[in-house]
Amino acid sequence: MTISSRGNKEEQPADTVMPAAGNGVKKPVSNLLLRFLTGVAAGFFTVLMAWWGGWLFRLFCLCVGGAVLYEWNAIIAGLQSRRGRLCVWLCFLLLAGAVLAAASPFCIFAVLLAGACLCYVRARLEAGRRAAFLQASAFIYAALFPVSFFFLRGGLAHGAGIGLYWTLFLYSVVWASDIGAYGCGRLCGGPKLAARISPNKTWSGAIGGVIAAVLAAACFTFLLRQELIQTEGPDIMGQFMPFARIILTAAFLSVIAQIGDLAESAFKRRFGVKDSGCLLPGHGGMMDRVDGLLPAGSVFVALLAVSGWGFP
Repeated sequence: MTISSRGNKEEQPADTVMPAAGNGVKKPVSNLLLRFLTGVAAGFFTVLMAWWGGWLFRLFCLCVGGAVLYEWNAIIAGLQSRRGRLCVWLCFLLLAGAVLAAASPFCIFAVLLAGACLCYVRARLEAGRRAAFLQASAFIYAALFPVSFFFLRGGLAHGAGIGLYWTLFLYSVVWASDIGAYGCGRLCGGPKLAARISPNKTWSGAIGGVIAAVLAAACFTFLLRQELIQTEGPDIMGQFMPFARIILTAAFLSVIAQIGDLAESAFKRRFGVKDSGCLLPGHGGMMDRVDGLLPAGSVFVALLAVSGWGFP
């Protein structure tokens, strides 16, 4: 959704356009400015929706999930039937109704599980095991974004105020990780991280992404704590999560986001696709934008639910 370490997608060393020069010779011109402007606009809108919260934020997340589902279905279209795609969309719409109605976690997970099973069985009977796995995966992958961010922003039993803090914390960590990985990878180069999956990703970029995520988490947490102490008083300090845990969480989420990026690259490479779509100018499709944020958000919600919620 923002500027990412995936600025140079897998098959090409740089995204370029080729305008005609004055002498008739075409020169490559980077579309970094287009990517930057689109990324800033998309990032601002995403933060605005999170700040607004409520049904509007849930609808926004469902739109993102719907775009992901559309792109996934387009990639595996050769393995799907019309009835199979219809089944996936009906299951997603049923889940969308539960999310918009702010149903209980038990209800939402029941719909998620039932939808995945229905998609698998429907495709298994018609197209075989591989198509069934991919079709069920399409539903789960697309559904994870609205479900995870519905729980994250809502704060579960602890209130939407805490949920907003955690949502902005996640954004800052993942986006800083993307930008840091992109910058360090371009500046430092070095050994490839996974040459067969994504030739332009390097170990220096991966390490730079983790460092950037940690710095962003530290800055966000410090500023937030100062604001809370001023507004709530010094007694609020007893509710803060230990700072060391914040740093470890940020590093872990950066790793998860980068693994999600590589997994999506491997999926596209398997089907011979460079970009999942063309929804965002200079950025590709929605899957290309949330491939780090989606898995990081899902893991973050699970961590918070297990460890207990609180202020950063």
